[in-house]
Amino acid sequence: MASEANIQLKSSKKIKVVILSVLLVIALSFSIGMIVIWQFMGPVERGNAEYVVVEIENNTGTRQIADLLHDNGLIHNTMFFRLYVRMEGLDRYLRAGRYNLSPAMSLSEIVDRLQRGGQAELITFTIPEGFHLRQMAESLERQGVADAEVFLRLTEEGEFDFPWMEQLLEGPFRLEGFLFPDTYKIPEGFSEENIIQMMLNRFVEVFNEEYDEAQMNAIGMNMLEVVTLASIIEREIRRPEEQAIASAVFHNRLNRNIKLESCATVQFLLDEIRPVILFRDLEIDSPYNTYRNHGLPPGPIAAPGRGAIRAAINPTNDDYLFFVARPDGSHQFSRTFREHEQGIIRYLRNNN
Repeated sequence: MASEANIQLKSSKKIKVVILSVLLVIALSFSIGMIVIWQFMGPVERGNAEYVVVEIENNTGTRQIADLLHDNGLIHNTMFFRLYVRMEGLDRYLRAGRYNLSPAMSLSEIVDRLQRGGQAELITFTIPEGFHLRQMAESLERQGVADAEVFLRLTEEGEFDFPWMEQLLEGPFRLEGFLFPDTYKIPEGFSEENIIQMMLNRFVEVFNEEYDEAQMNAIGMNMLEVVTLASIIEREIRRPEEQAIASAVFHNRLNRNIKLESCATVQFLLDEIRPVILFRDLEIDSPYNTYRNHGLPPGPIAAPGRGAIRAAINPTNDDYLFFVARPDGSHQFSRTFREHEQGIIRYLRNNN
C-alpha cells in the first residue's frame, strides 16, 4: 500500500512539473510575442524627428504601400504592416496622397495618417537666435504649431535622443540653450515632442560642424561651458562682427577670475524683458547672476546661433576686459576701467 501511495505521489509531482513547464513555455512565448509586436509597432528611429515625403498614387495596394514605407525607412517589416492593416480591417481605407511621415512615428500613427489623407503642404516656423524656452513656446503657439504649456512640460520631463542628455539632467533648466534657433518645415500635426527632437538634432549637427577638439582644449571648456558662454554672447551682442571680440572679453575675465557682470544673465532671472537693468536687479541671489558670482552660470540663458557658438570657441586675441553699448547697437571695447567709465558716461548721456 505504501509503495502504491509513493507511486501516486511521484505521478502527481510529475503532472505538476509538466503543467508548470507548459505554463512557463506559454508565458515565455507570450512575452516574446509581445516584445516582437512592440518592436514592429514602435518607431524605426525613436530619436529621428526628420520627415520623409511619401507619394501614394491612386489604386495602390497594401503590399505596394508597405514596400514604399519600408524603402523609405518608415516601418520595420512589410509583412507585419500588412498583417496589422488587415487585422484592423483598414485595407480599403488607406488613401492616396502626398504624406509627410517620420521614422519617429509608430506604426499605428503612420496608419492613422494614411487613413486621413495626404498633407501636401509643409508648415514653416522660425525661432530667432537668442530666444529662451518660454519665448520659444509662446512663439510656437502664436505660429500655430505647438501648445506652449505642452512644449515647456516636455522640455522639463520628456525623454529625447541627445548625446549629452545625462549631463543636462543635472541642470536646473534642462534643455535651455540646446533647441537650435532656425527656420524649420514640418508636416501638419507634427507633435511637440517631434519638434523638440528635430531642434535637438539640428543643434547636434551645427555644434559638431563647429567643434574643434584642439581649440576646445586650448580654451579649457567642455560642451556645456561653450554653449553657456555662447548664449551670453548671443544675448549681449547682436552684431556678428563683434561676437568673437566680446568672447575675448569674457574669456579674459574668466582667466583672471573677474566676474563676468553680464546684464543678460540678470535679465534671464526677470519675469519680463526690461530695456534697462535696475541696480536692485543686480542683487538677485542666484547662481545665474554673474554680478554676484564668479565664473559662468550653471547653464545657458538662451539659444545661441552658429555665430555665437563659433565665437565662444574661437575668441579673438584682444586683451579687452570691458564693453559698453553705443546708440547704434555697436559696442565700445576697453582694456582699462577708466576707458570703460568714459564709455558708460557717453552711453548714459546718449540715452537721456
